Amino acid sequence: MDQREAVQQAISVLTQSREVAERRAANPGRTDLDAEHQLLGRLIGEVLRIPLNIPAGTPPEDAVALYVKALDQRLTDFVGGFTVAFMRLAQYHEAGCYDVSAEDVLRELALDMDGTAEPDGR
Repeated sequence: MDQREAVQQAISVLTQSREVAERRAANPGRTDLDAEHQLLGRLIGEVLRIPLNIPAGTPPEDAVALYVKALDQRLTDFVGGFTVAFMRLAQYHEAGCYDVSAEDVLRELALDMDGTAEPDGR
């Protein structure tokens, strides 16, 4: 996973988490939000899905070590994506741009990662 993918996945998780939290806060008695919660779980599951080819005959300890190394890298990349998103949100906050929503900042960051942002960054 490269930085662009990590940031995009972090943005997806942050956006979906916020939507679920807002719906639950607005409707505490609703039970039909479980499907949205499951979607969030699937998003995280996609991040943790690690394609790994372990040669036949590899001792179990070595196979586990290969998996742990791959998982460590994947989690490091994913946390890096959250860090980039947090830093962008913090920049707006610290600059006093309180009229810009977190959703707008994350959308802008997603466009930046896609390379489709306007020259002024929006």
